[in-house]
Amino acid sequence: YSHRCLNEGTLQRALNAVLPDSLQVYAAEWVPPDFHPLIHIKSKTYEYKVYSGEIMQPVERFDKMHVPDALDIDGMLQAAKVFVGQHDFIHYSSMKSATLANSKVSTIKTIESIAVEPVENGLVFTVKGRGFLYHQVRHIVGAILAAGRKRVDVSYLSEMLNPQGEFEHRSPRWRMCPAEGLCLKEIELMPLPHPTELIHPELPHDEDGRVYTPPKEGG
Repeated sequence: YSHRCLNEGTLQRALNAVLPDSLQVYAAEWVPPDFHPLIHIKSKTYEYKVYSGEIMQPVERFDKMHVPDALDIDGMLQAAKVFVGQHDFIHYSSMKSATLANSKVSTIKTIESIAVEPVENGLVFTVKGRGFLYHQVRHIVGAILAAGRKRVDVSYLSEMLNPQGEFEHRSPRWRMCPAEGLCLKEIELMPLPHPTELIHPELPHDEDGRVYTPPKEGG
């Protein structure tokens, strides 16, 4: 954090000068002082790529999952529809033990859309939502691929979404996809006021304009 007044171009160049070659900043802009990158998000869009050729291309092994199996595309499209809407994604995450021990963590999430697009020698999954649990997208793609392999049916995936009774503590019958293939494609921010204005004027702020939470008495 710095009190220096930097314009957008200077900040962009300064960040790129210290970032590794694998990470670069393409643009920078002013935001209100109480802006928070995790709170003021309207949606996130993840993309997951699958290579379906018989032999994996070496140059693509770091950004695609290799699935040379025959897949039922229609079955996968039906499976993808199950996840759209608000559901309990506890079985579609890697947070199970931690979540059960900490009731403050909500496993109720909303998926706005899921697309399964066949491309040359592969598939592209696009998942859009407000927020996600740990490994949620990789579990969702793994479940849809299991449906494409005809290892699970759509009704099973639906029952695992809102676990009750015998499904409450059942282990999933799909494998979480590896990290290769996953990419955070886009983050859409909520509408923001002018950078000189506060997003939450009704809340207390510190001298720099950031939301301030007073310490509890006796704490």
